[in-house]
Amino acid sequence: MPEPSRSSDEVRRDPARWAEEERALICALGGYALQLSGGWLVTHERLPGSRFNYIDIGPLAPARRTAFLERALDHYFQRALRPMVRLDASAAPEITESLERLGFRERAVPLRLLVRGPPPDPELRPRRTVRPLTADELPLLYRLWGESKELPEIRASLDVAVAAPARGEEVIPVAAIHESGPASVGLLHGWNGLWGLHAVTTLPGHRGTGWACDLTLGCGHLSGAARGVGLGLRLDSDRIPSPLAAAGFHGRARYRIFELPHDQALEIPPPGPPQPPRWRPPRARSP
Repeated sequence: MPEPSRSSDEVRRDPARWAEEERALICALGGYALQLSGGWLVTHERLPGSRFNYIDIGPLAPARRTAFLERALDHYFQRALRPMVRLDASAAPEITESLERLGFRERAVPLRLLVRGPPPDPELRPRRTVRPLTADELPLLYRLWGESKELPEIRASLDVAVAAPARGEEVIPVAAIHESGPASVGLLHGWNGLWGLHAVTTLPGHRGTGWACDLTLGCGHLSGAARGVGLGLRLDSDRIPSPLAAAGFHGRARYRIFELPHDQALEIPPPGPPQPPRWRPPRARSP
């Protein structure tokens, strides 16, 4: 049966739709998303950062818990990647206990999904200029996403996504501009009427002075985002900054974040035939 039509407001309020938009961006950049029973594995084998490699755990039956976690983690460790794990706030405590036994630790600050519907209030414009990055400014974004050895892959992934997006999709590197150049940068992604602002980073020397808020407000006024269903933002904070609250951003979801400490060493396997992973998370002992 065809899926019943939903109003723009219903789509905008649904965290699952924003999760689809986020996965679509990773795929546009050259990654992929794999669904297992109980959650999603989002992977970009060329970009090792956690913003491109994460596990979204959904409703997970107790009988599937061990199998899901082992399959999910083996997927990343065989690729020498260090994933972030995101849990809905209502996840069963047994899942967090399993992650902790496997060496993951919870980040003190949660991840929140904020959403604002269109059209943006014309009176609530940013104090600073917000515009797409120019070709000469794009290397700044590349450097913020990875180390020098990853720059060619980052550049190739982003250039293709910007120049040749899929139908119904658009990728726009954006910045809030200081007199000396970009002060806060991010990636604006349009997908089926939803617009998400991702990977927002404020450069050192400008942090703590509202540049990221201005970037978010300015993106809401860019032509594509203003015409869309809504604008979404993921924020590492337990509170909504007052400029965003005044602009109509509301919390739609809250996630607990689990990460593997950096003292857990991973080794990239040598070239040649595939080999077993060099490091695997400790398995829980059977009772």
